[in-house]
Amino acid sequence: MDGLLKWEIVINDGVAVLEAIELLLEYGYSFWDSLIIEVSIKGRAEILLSEELSHGQAIQGVTIMNPFKTNLS
Repeated sequence: MDGLLKWEIVINDGVAVLEAIELLLEYGYSFWDSLIIEVSIKGRAEILLSEELSHGQAIQGVTIMNPFKTNLS
C-alpha cells in the first residue's frame, strides 16, 4: 500500500481544463472523460483503465484499456 503514496498528484488547473476541451473537440469524448484523459497524460500514465472509453485507443502516449476484456494485449 505504501507504493500508492509515491504516485504523483496531478492538479486539475485551468490549463488542464483547456487541454481537456481540446481533447473533447478532437476525440469526441465528454468533458469529464476528456479531463480524466488529460490528467492521465499530465501524470505520464502509460495505461488508463476504463470500461467506458475506447479499448486500445492511444492518446498522446496513454493507452486506454478495458480491464474487463479477456485479452488486454
